[in-house]
Amino acid sequence: MIPRILNTLSKAIQRHTMFEKDDRVLIGVSGGPDSIALLHLLIRIAPRHELKLGVAHLNHNLREAMSDNDAAFVSSHVQSVGLKCYYRKEDICIYQRRHKLSLEHAARRVRYRFLIQTAQEEGFNKIALAHHCDDNAELILMNLLRGSGPLGLSGIPPVRNAAGPAIKIVRPLIDVSKKEILDYLDEAHLPYITDSSNADTQYLRNRIRHDLIPYLQASYNPSITQTLNQLANITRTEEEWISSLITPFFKKTAIAQSHNSVTFSVLKLRACHPASIRRIIRRAIHEIKGDFKRITFTHIALVMHLLKHGPVIGSIDLPDRIRVRRNNDKLVLSQKKTGLRNLKPSTANIKKPVYRYQISKPEKWKLSCFAVTIEEIDMRLEFSHFAINRRNFRIHPNPDIACLDLDTLCFPLTLRNWKNGDRFRPLGMTGSQKLAKFFNSNKIELSQRINCPVLLSGNEIAWVAGHRMADSFKITSSTQKVLKIELLLAY
Repeated sequence: MIPRILNTLSKAIQRHTMFEKDDRVLIGVSGGPDSIALLHLLIRIAPRHELKLGVAHLNHNLREAMSDNDAAFVSSHVQSVGLKCYYRKEDICIYQRRHKLSLEHAARRVRYRFLIQTAQEEGFNKIALAHHCDDNAELILMNLLRGSGPLGLSGIPPVRNAAGPAIKIVRPLIDVSKKEILDYLDEAHLPYITDSSNADTQYLRNRIRHDLIPYLQASYNPSITQTLNQLANITRTEEEWISSLITPFFKKTAIAQSHNSVTFSVLKLRACHPASIRRIIRRAIHEIKGDFKRITFTHIALVMHLLKHGPVIGSIDLPDRIRVRRNNDKLVLSQKKTGLRNLKPSTANIKKPVYRYQISKPEKWKLSCFAVTIEEIDMRLEFSHFAINRRNFRIHPNPDIACLDLDTLCFPLTLRNWKNGDRFRPLGMTGSQKLAKFFNSNKIELSQRINCPVLLSGNEIAWVAGHRMADSFKITSSTQKVLKIELLLAY
């Protein structure tokens, strides 16, 4: 097993040019089987590539004493192999609440920030992470269920820039399976720790890992993991090619450009294929702000809606002070110096789309997932259901996700546009409130209100999608089953 896994790892390193002579490599080690395997495999090959190694461990403080035990294990293990361990402890829950993120998103953001800062401060030019081919397959399926485009189906990149070209993230185990990792650890007699949250099926990734992939392997394709990784490799290569093809379309539709703004011709942009428009918008945002952080499918959909459906004079605001403004035949994307709340908002009248969908309760919840597309606003709602695990269950702070008590809902549910006069009882409040007042109190832009769907149980609003669920349908101590709903881009 050891020669085989070393051979697979070496081929991946060579194919993706992960390491060069005298690279200083910071290895992210959680103490789990994947990162312990990566640590010892890189120690084996370090002399051959003349690598200088270090280890970084972030204590997420999510499991209290158990998290501290994990940190102690990593520190002791790293010391035993003669490497230096860079350590930090963060309270992810505080960061999660402050930035209104899901727990997974908050943990990921803090973890990467720690790794990049440590690499910059300590002079490392590579950060090695332990993602493997099973992780890649799970991510591809997760993105597929969420309605991702080709970029999401490209999976986990084997190599990418972390803080400009000076520091790169590399994943030497990207072609290695979980089984091969566990077999290697067993043969080499290496200890590791197990995170119990990896078995908690309230998380979509864990349901894919423990339910969906075994089901696909047993019923459709025993090699589904390898097939999905092959799909990722093909899609990633084609994405690189397509990205180069977008450049002439970008230049053709852009009529002015500076360091903090891009102006497009509305007529030229609307004449492009929708797929090209999305990529052109993404390219413009990236050129203005330097990255896609905090830019979601929903934001791109809002820009598309402004471009295609008007008004001819109007604007929408995106994260990081990005304002998208339409002025008759021009569409301007710019980054403002001050917070957008300090700027004068658009007063244009925006036509509100009208729609109504009935959602019946599925007869079977075998795969616990189905979706409803709202064609009028190019959005979709993904529904999933699971039995609650009180020990690990956490409410999602992400406003695009709602977790409702399934037994309090009256099917069929109604999904429609919000109307003047709508009232609901926001989560945490004792009395009802007009939806228009809720929008005003929470400073929700007019351009975002027009696309806001509401989900009703009977005649009562259960969720103002993308903003707030109703208190009547919250998770309580008596909740047994949870209906999770996520608002996503339709395409």
